[in-house]
Amino acid sequence: MFLGTVVPEAHRLRALMDQGVLPRDLYVAMGSVGAIPYYSGVRTLDKVGLTDAHVAHSPVTRRRLMAHDKDATIEYARDRGVDLWTYDPVHLLMSVHARRMLVAIRDALVEGKDGWVAPLSDTEYVLCRLP
Repeated sequence: MFLGTVVPEAHRLRALMDQGVLPRDLYVAMGSVGAIPYYSGVRTLDKVGLTDAHVAHSPVTRRRLMAHDKDATIEYARDRGVDLWTYDPVHLLMSVHARRMLVAIRDALVEGKDGWVAPLSDTEYVLCRLP
């Protein structure tokens, strides 16, 4: 079921890069660096450190699943030249009706958190933070 959402997104990212909507050298920080980078070819920084030695050797930030208890910082991403930091742990592309989109709007209005949204169509958006 999980691959049912990420593989189409990966193909969509690839198409957006092929069309010149997103740059071919796009560098994205995300928490899931499996199917999306594999199928899209987008360069990724692993926010939980499974494929990034710096993050993997950083201190534990919270107790979660084994090997998922560390987090990259947005400052580290900035230093590495990351373009987009996913707002959602996995997805960069969001439907206007997605729960995560509504959470991002609430976070901005109520908690003052930053986020960036760029329309790709009437119903599809890039939702991220900018390092």
